[in-house]
Amino acid sequence: MSGMTAQRALQMLENQSLWELVERLHSVLVRKNIGHAIIGGVAVCLHGYRRNTVDLDLLIRPDDTAGLRSVLEEEGFQWIAEEKEFRSPSGLAVQFMIAGEKEGTGQEATLPNPSDAKHVTSIEGLPVLSLAQLIQSKLACGMGDYAPDPQELC
Repeated sequence: MSGMTAQRALQMLENQSLWELVERLHSVLVRKNIGHAIIGGVAVCLHGYRRNTVDLDLLIRPDDTAGLRSVLEEEGFQWIAEEKEFRSPSGLAVQFMIAGEKEGTGQEATLPNPSDAKHVTSIEGLPVLSLAQLIQSKLACGMGDYAPDPQELC
C-alpha cells in the first residue's frame, strides 16, 4: 500500500463512511479535550496495511470515561448496552478500550496511555497506536479481535 493514504484505502474498501466517522469523532474528542488513540483495524490501515474493517476502536484514558457518554450522545451517538458499544447516527460501531487495562486475559502488559508518545504516533493528523504496540496487543489477546467490553479485553 505504499503511498496510499488510509482514507484512500477505506474508500477502496467502499467504507468512506468509516473514514468520515474517524475524522468527525477525532474532531469532537479533541474539542472536548478527551485524549484518545486509534486502535484496531483503522489503525492497521493508517499504518499502511490493507485491512477490511467495519468499526472504530479507540483507546482512552480512565479519567475520560465518565464524561464520554454524554459527549457522544450530544453528537447523536447511541449507547447499545447489549453490544457494549456506541453507534454513530449512520449505524457504525465505536468501541472503547481503557488505558491501564490488561491487554489480554492473564496478561501482565497493559494498554498504554493515549498521550504517551512512546506508544502513540501521529498519522495523517490522527493519534494512532504504534505498530509495535498494536502487534503486542493483538498477541496478548491470543490473535483474536479486540473485544468491545473495556473490562474484558479478550
